[in-house]
Amino acid sequence: MEQLDLYLSRYWSLYLDFLDAFEDIKYKGYSLPYLCHFRSLIKHNKHIMNGLQEHTLDSILKNQVQYDTEIQERYNTYINQHTKPRNNHKNGKIILHDVYNLLRFPNDILKQHFNPKKTIILKDKHRGNISSVGEFPVQTFDHYPILTSYVNKKLNKLIKKTKTLFDSYHDHPLFMDDRFQNNFLNQIKSIVKRIEETKQLLSKVKISSIIVPSTHYPESRTLVVVAAAHGIPSICMQHGIISGEPGYLPKIATVDAVYGHFEKDWFQAKGVEDDTSLSIIGHPRFDLLFSTSPTPQLKFYKKLGLDADKKTILLGVRGEQDLQRWRKLIRHLLRKDLFNILVRDFPNNKPHQLVKEFPQLYSTQDFSLYDVLHQVDAVVVYPSTIGLEAMLIDKPTFILDADFPGYTGYYNRLEELVQRNPSALAVKIVKYFKNKKMMDYANKQREEFLSYAYPQKELSTRRLIRLIRQLNQNNDNE
Repeated sequence: MEQLDLYLSRYWSLYLDFLDAFEDIKYKGYSLPYLCHFRSLIKHNKHIMNGLQEHTLDSILKNQVQYDTEIQERYNTYINQHTKPRNNHKNGKIILHDVYNLLRFPNDILKQHFNPKKTIILKDKHRGNISSVGEFPVQTFDHYPILTSYVNKKLNKLIKKTKTLFDSYHDHPLFMDDRFQNNFLNQIKSIVKRIEETKQLLSKVKISSIIVPSTHYPESRTLVVVAAAHGIPSICMQHGIISGEPGYLPKIATVDAVYGHFEKDWFQAKGVEDDTSLSIIGHPRFDLLFSTSPTPQLKFYKKLGLDADKKTILLGVRGEQDLQRWRKLIRHLLRKDLFNILVRDFPNNKPHQLVKEFPQLYSTQDFSLYDVLHQVDAVVVYPSTIGLEAMLIDKPTFILDADFPGYTGYYNRLEELVQRNPSALAVKIVKYFKNKKMMDYANKQREEFLSYAYPQKELSTRRLIRLIRQLNQNNDNE
């Protein structure tokens, strides 16, 4: 058990204050603030966001969270209150709930490993008129209509009760804020609707298990909690590396399918007590790294206009974040004209600002990320999932490190390959291509990192299917 830094201590203390203040806002036995997306309730309040890093909030915090297990312990109690013995729907449907397009199960993976007669892809909204992915039916919650007049009547009472509570916190810098109040009321409406939609779904479809990409958002968190109350287990996939703590706590699902030992150790250090609720699975989308054929290199180089006599480096950036440090790194790498330097912006495919500033740089254009990764000789990224993906196909990977509140230090095991100073990182990159000892060191660090972060004994999808069968078998036995 570790003592938290001041930012996280204040963040989780305010979170618990929120839960305590509005705990009595309940619908059909579910305390609704536990199902909210807390960060979106506070992120527009500059006083609050600044106060998390200063001392201005200390006087109003009623909870004083000191240890990193306290938030998960609170949620463990909540989840246990709403978990019933497993059902016996061994041959029921598997629900793949895709929220905010985070599930990212490749179509080829679905076809190879899932049975379309026993699988439903469930989305919150239809995009266009898509009713299927191949043979797999795609549904939205509109397929499970609720009794709107009944729900609205209940909601009116809940909103009235919530507004009365707002009045009692007229001097609280968060709870009195108009934007917080509007967002909270909107989340209450969405959560109540999702509770009813989930009940309708469960009453009409025999379900054996539910898979979600995240339980961070009310749409999937509510689905998972209500399913547990009906004895239906859930699996939460890991949609990206755990770089920031608030994005992955609390753990909600029956089992979290994690990438590796890093996450398993991390969750257990944060108060997840049940070892069986964490399973090292990886992610099915990473399986594509090993199963798809990249564009022939000659064609790739020709289309982008690259120099075949130079080594090619991919820079993975995120919007306009950290541009000054990226500029410094680029200037250093360009000094000796040794590299083709590609720039890829997440989540955009459009040419990045840096490509416009530096005519020597290249955009990755419309090539997929995995295609690009197969073509390059090295990858340089901020603490992003791209770094892990690159290492999985044995690409030397260098991390332009960041330091932000709640940062987990995910890549720290790479040691010298992680640098905050862009010039120091550039020196390491150049040295890698000129010095065999440095190359051997980088390869060794990558192998050791992967043995902890993403141990590969078989494809992720096979491990996931085995986990699903195991959960279904447990259903049958209980």
